[in-house]
Amino acid sequence: MSNGLLYIASLIVLALAALFAVPHFIDWNGYRGVFEEEATRILGRQVRVGGDVNVRLLPAPYVRFDKLRIADITGNLGKPFFSADSFTMRLSVPPLLKGVLEANEVELKRPVVRLAVDSEGTGNWRQLSIAPGTLPFVPADVALQSVKIVDGMVVFHGPRGVGFAQLDGLNGEFKADSLKGPFSFKGHAKWKDQQREVRVVTGDMDSQGGIRFKASVRSDANRGSAYSVDGRFTDLKGQPRLEGDVTAKLYLDPARMPKAQASDDATQVRTAEAPLVDFKANIAGDAKKLELEDISISFESVGQPQLVTGAAKAMWQDALSIDLNLASRWLDLDKIGVSSASQSPFDTARDFISALMQALPADAESNLRFDLDQANLGGEAVSGIRIEVARSKGMLLVNDLRASLPGGSQLALDGTVADVEKARGFQGELALRGTSLTRFLNWASKDPAIAEAVRSEGPFSVQGRLGLGKSSIDLTDVGAEIGGTPLTGEVHYSAGERTRLAIVLEGHEIDATKLWPAGVSYLKGMLVASTPEDASSGEMEHADGARWFGSYNADVTLNLKAGKLLTGGQPLRDVGLDVTIDQGRLLMPTFKFVTDDGLTFELEGNVADVSGKPHGILRWILAAPAPSAASAFVQLVNLPEEQKNVAMRLVDLAPLRLA
Repeated sequence: MSNGLLYIASLIVLALAALFAVPHFIDWNGYRGVFEEEATRILGRQVRVGGDVNVRLLPAPYVRFDKLRIADITGNLGKPFFSADSFTMRLSVPPLLKGVLEANEVELKRPVVRLAVDSEGTGNWRQLSIAPGTLPFVPADVALQSVKIVDGMVVFHGPRGVGFAQLDGLNGEFKADSLKGPFSFKGHAKWKDQQREVRVVTGDMDSQGGIRFKASVRSDANRGSAYSVDGRFTDLKGQPRLEGDVTAKLYLDPARMPKAQASDDATQVRTAEAPLVDFKANIAGDAKKLELEDISISFESVGQPQLVTGAAKAMWQDALSIDLNLASRWLDLDKIGVSSASQSPFDTARDFISALMQALPADAESNLRFDLDQANLGGEAVSGIRIEVARSKGMLLVNDLRASLPGGSQLALDGTVADVEKARGFQGELALRGTSLTRFLNWASKDPAIAEAVRSEGPFSVQGRLGLGKSSIDLTDVGAEIGGTPLTGEVHYSAGERTRLAIVLEGHEIDATKLWPAGVSYLKGMLVASTPEDASSGEMEHADGARWFGSYNADVTLNLKAGKLLTGGQPLRDVGLDVTIDQGRLLMPTFKFVTDDGLTFELEGNVADVSGKPHGILRWILAAPAPSAASAFVQLVNLPEEQKNVAMRLVDLAPLRLA
């Protein structure tokens, strides 16, 4: 008895040894053609194995094919429908003995699936089928307990083979009870440089090629945004259609919010206040297009309820194109953008438009229209906002931007943005008109030095070529009318550690008392001071000008040419003024004018610390051909009464020339 058992045990050992050893002595690459032919017949399209074929029976049976390719029979792509660096299938032993191929694990390394549609809306997967096997080693039933995907990719192509979207960095596990479902996938994918958790579950596929599904995508980042689609595909084997609902919870990324000169504490507050966006829409589409209807976007954690509605449509006949139309009654853009009190409203508006465009695919031809009845921007109400922008070939085109702004202002803007990602590098045409330039500048710049430099309470209008950089504004080819005075010139503004403003003005007649009253008063004081220190002796009429000249965070350059300049007294003619205030230093290469009485005056100077203890050099030449000309100069500089009486006694000495 014991000898019999020993004999049987020996046979088992020999059989197991053979199972271990025999596959190593067989060149399975010689059977590559057999595998390819049978797989081609089963799938109905050409299958090729470009690498090795490996088969093992023990310790666990598996089959592996390297460099697997399944052809795209449409011929539009020029690339395979499916490819993988390796395909490994580990088989369950008990079902295998019954003729059932049950894969308890399949591993695909770097698989790529290319899904394409033709001009009639049918997909390149339509002819893909599973026919019964004819070879004795091909079983009749297949179950996929686990398909592990490593670094996969899904690419979507339009009718002309142009790829319009792709999902890469795909890693996870796919399961199927049978080839007709139900199916499930759980894993991760990379989208917009972030890892996203992806989950998909489906029901069984019906006889008409329809299947219900639910898909969700969640960001791995802290407080990550989440997307969900609950819908149904119909006629997958013919002209597939999709209907369902899409919802999303989106946390606006604080890292994309402007944080200029923000402390760590302020950054933490901003992160805590980051708005939550609740998105809902009905989704419908086919192989040619996708539509979102009844879009509802609500903002939470921003005080009062705020709602955006609209619709969107995506098509990919030639290339991916997207049309998005949105509207809202009221939005608090300051809170949505988590902007600081010192931030320019134009920066907040730019960030808002940038966020809208970044929500669209970067390689799509996109069109966006947004109608906003009223908004809180820069701490004040703006209204009648209309934005029409398009993205084409990497450029952002601002086709139309209209808004009613503080100061009774109306803005019209169009142009292009080179840096779409950050909405910077704008070049375009600007038209702006209003009733109060001072109020508009106070709101727009959030910088008192700017409103102090150009002060006008009357109506104004400006047209010109506008350029916007990271922290700069350039307005060139300007035609303006301020306080009823027509002007031409240019303006250059840059923000940073020090604000810099450069203004070039030319006009037939300019009223300086409306544009720059503090500066005019201070300059008059400098003309008659016995020393530069006297110009800052504390007289109230000059004090505001001194403070403005000595601003420790703003530098200003003014280049002015005027046929006639009004300063509150006798008009000056043929005026040329070039003055710069740089870190409290006054640089004046030239200041010259003449009067109707024949007075000629020229001044140049270099004075440091003009708001504290001025010191430097002023050189001037005064020529008065007649007493009336000398008297005009005395009246011009607004001397104190005592000094004025002394000066008037010298008037009769004219003609005179002083230097």
